[in-house]
Amino acid sequence: MRIRLLPILGAALFLALYAPSTRAHDRNAGTPEPTAKVVSPPPVQVTMIGEIIDPQCYFTHAARGKEHASCARTCARGGQDLAFLDEKSGRVYPLVARGHGQNPNDTVLALAGERARVSGTVYRIGQDMVLAIENATATTAASVRTASSTTAVRPTGDALPTPAPAKAKAKPKAGEFAIEVTPQGFVPATVTIPAGQPAVLVFTRRTNETCATEAVFSGLNRKVDLPLNRPVRVALGPQKAGRIDYACAMDMVHGAVVVR
Repeated sequence: MRIRLLPILGAALFLALYAPSTRAHDRNAGTPEPTAKVVSPPPVQVTMIGEIIDPQCYFTHAARGKEHASCARTCARGGQDLAFLDEKSGRVYPLVARGHGQNPNDTVLALAGERARVSGTVYRIGQDMVLAIENATATTAASVRTASSTTAVRPTGDALPTPAPAKAKAKPKAGEFAIEVTPQGFVPATVTIPAGQPAVLVFTRRTNETCATEAVFSGLNRKVDLPLNRPVRVALGPQKAGRIDYACAMDMVHGAVVVR
């Protein structure tokens, strides 16, 4: 009889020792571990000089400056938040709004692509920093445009730079195909060239209200800049029948060359 009781007593002793710890583990199983509290340093009031940039174009193909200004504004109107490139440190600050429900681009949209002096507040968490701009003013001598106005003001005795005048359209030579860049895109959007013969595409950009300030021929691994009102010749060697596509650097404006 004593021998039969030994297993029973052993099982009871096991339950007495280990059951409480098992129940405690079960109670804690659904409790998430506490997370470390994020501590951010106090915001800092700053004044910096740099450029209002479109980060999408800046980081994907290093596009910036006045020649890219119209494209930057187009991206901003499409929903891209602009950023500030500090010329002293080289740091890019994403822009945030000064209040809930506001658009951070409203303060700087008119200055996209320009060198500007900005004042505002830098917020930081860890290594990440953002900038809320309170005031921004163009620093170039030829313009006193501020972010509150989209119209440039001509200072007394100082002329604003003007784009090169549009030249009269010249009749294309044999083997040349004229393509203009307008607010509507590449015109014509499609040109047809003969197969097996060399051809020259002559691009002329007629407007600043476009992101097509360059033409990218991805299939040919070739990119050409398109300055305002200056014809740019793109020579193509004899091609097989097919199609050559090209676009602006943002892949928003497209054109094609059909070879037949």
